Amino acid sequence: MSSGIKRPLTRRNLQMLDDVLRRAGFRKTVMSQHQESLNDAAVFLIGRFTQGISDPDILLAELEDRLG
Repeated sequence: MSSGIKRPLTRRNLQMLDDVLRRAGFRKTVMSQHQESLNDAAVFLIGRFTQGISDPDILLAELEDRLG
């Protein structure tokens, strides 16, 4: 059995993840030196979401813990 995505990334889900990034201090336009940290944060959130974490407050707390 494959370990594929457990939760679909719908438009609404992606908007929620974008909101979590915004609440964590990331903006839609970032300077190039911050692009890598934005990418890392987005990959982390998508990973946690596909593992079943869908509460934006929990995702934000986990991201903030990860960012230190």
